[in-house]
Amino acid sequence: MSLFCIKVRHFYAAILGTFIMQETYGLPPTFYSRAIIFNKELFDQFNVEYPNNQMSWEEILTLSAKFSTINPDLKGISIRYSDPFELIQHIGRVEGLQFFSNPNQVTLNSSSWATVWENVLRAYETGSLDLNADLNSYLSPFLSGNRAMAVISYEEYKRIEQEKLSFNWSIVTMPVDPEQPERSDEIRIPGIYAIVNSTGNKEAAWELLKFFVSNEAARWDYQSNDGFSTRLEQLNIVNRDQLLPFYQLSPAISDNSKELILEDSELFSQIIDKILNRSISLQEGLDALQHEAEQQLGGVRERK
Repeated sequence: MSLFCIKVRHFYAAILGTFIMQETYGLPPTFYSRAIIFNKELFDQFNVEYPNNQMSWEEILTLSAKFSTINPDLKGISIRYSDPFELIQHIGRVEGLQFFSNPNQVTLNSSSWATVWENVLRAYETGSLDLNADLNSYLSPFLSGNRAMAVISYEEYKRIEQEKLSFNWSIVTMPVDPEQPERSDEIRIPGIYAIVNSTGNKEAAWELLKFFVSNEAARWDYQSNDGFSTRLEQLNIVNRDQLLPFYQLSPAISDNSKELILEDSELFSQIIDKILNRSISLQEGLDALQHEAEQQLGGVRERK
């Protein structure tokens, strides 16, 4: 059966409406994900190699910079974030980086974080990044042929289908952690069907669950507001190749319940701004962020 089977740990228990079991197994009928769409004609025009599935963020950013190098008016990729720091945080999550390696050790100035910062800053400064968090205008530059690539969600894919674009395009997976190229943290599950272990009607419950995740039920709800069907059989011949990158990766489920969260202090924001406008060096900025985070960590210890 071509269907995701998700092991749902305790932090997904709210979705199932119960906190009784620490681990539960369930079947989701639909899912959300993101992928990268690219304008094949722009890549051909400027003789730039197409992106591939399972590239790293560093590779995608390097690829996007080739367009602004050739044509300063052409940005390489649209990403729906409001500023570079949001993208930096996202890439860090993809690559398994945290602000704290453990509850007592800040890691903001690590070499791994420095690499992410430098890659994003380089792309930002070359003009290859189009950062726009506005849902209404985000996709428009790509639709008009003025962006080489764009990160798209399920909703944006449906819009692209309706637009009937005038140029050839294709889709690849979102960038991945090179250490875990088969996994993606982009997959979101809106709901999961599961059977409570204590039920007295296991056979009847199983028959009902099988119907809810069947091809028949999926056809009724194909491309609904609840995301892509988890049934690969629902991909028709016309758009199967286009949609496969949304399906290709497995969900990366991690327990971040012990991860400490930095307060959005004014000083923290000021340091980030100085790094972004290069009024201080990257290393100076990361060391300053490290110091501020250590101060916050010290305050947490004192309050305990």
